[in-house]
Amino acid sequence: MAQTKKPLSSRMFRLVAGLVFCWMLLLNCLTPYLADDYTFAYAFDTGERLHSLPQLISSLVFHYHEWSGRVIVKFFAQGFTMFPKLLFNVCNAGMFMALGLVLYKLAVGRRSQKEDWLALALIYAALWEISPVFGQTNLWMCGACNYLWATVGCCAFLLPWRYYLQQPFASTARMAAGMALAGLLAGWLSENTSAGMLVCLVLAGAVVFKRERRLPAWMATGLAGALVGFALLITARGNFNRASGFGDYDSLLTRYAMRFFACLNMLKDYALPLLFSFAILFLLLCFARQDAVKLTCCGR
Repeated sequence: MAQTKKPLSSRMFRLVAGLVFCWMLLLNCLTPYLADDYTFAYAFDTGERLHSLPQLISSLVFHYHEWSGRVIVKFFAQGFTMFPKLLFNVCNAGMFMALGLVLYKLAVGRRSQKEDWLALALIYAALWEISPVFGQTNLWMCGACNYLWATVGCCAFLLPWRYYLQQPFASTARMAAGMALAGLLAGWLSENTSAGMLVCLVLAGAVVFKRERRLPAWMATGLAGALVGFALLITARGNFNRASGFGDYDSLLTRYAMRFFACLNMLKDYALPLLFSFAILFLLLCFARQDAVKLTCCGR
């Protein structure tokens, strides 16, 4: 029996993802080791060159107690220094490609429809346009592990919540255990990214609880695991040791007001045209849906 050819949209979808992977691989190959990449090649506790997993684990334990709680992302940032950089180049290009695919699935959910290659291309274009200091957060090895990889992990953990909100599915004991472990790792990734993920989990859980008057076991264990992971991240002794070395006499309100305005300035400098474009597209989509609803009502 002759195999049917895949639809054009499906082939274009894979072509867009493949081109992005190749482009990011080229950019990663052109990006050398920089700054902290050299520091992370040595164990934090002994100062010796990293060459084994036990040595890496010991270094991360020291890092947790003396510098920060981000041991999950630092596992990759330090671990890659034990191998040729080509390995990181390939993995990081795949991770950027994965970020676009995960965001696409968060947007469309589990709907049975043709793959929208134009939407995927728009997502990648937005990631290119809206990311400030693109090289530091997506190409530089230390920065990519801290930000790109953490973002992919947190967004991927949100997928089951997205799918369940769209169409509930049965929970199993194996899934509940797996989500607890995945939640622990996702909550332990990065302070800002994991905190944003937790907000999404709580909101999704509230919607499910209002709809069903209960939470599925996997959702409860996943949320609990994420909270534990975030607590381990925030309460690391290294965070307090590091903070003690930097005098900050401003009030909590002043600090957060300054950070808020700094974020607004960053959006203005890097993403204002894109935000306006999205706003216009969103309004057009709302009007188009209203017209579609009116036509459906009239047809009935």
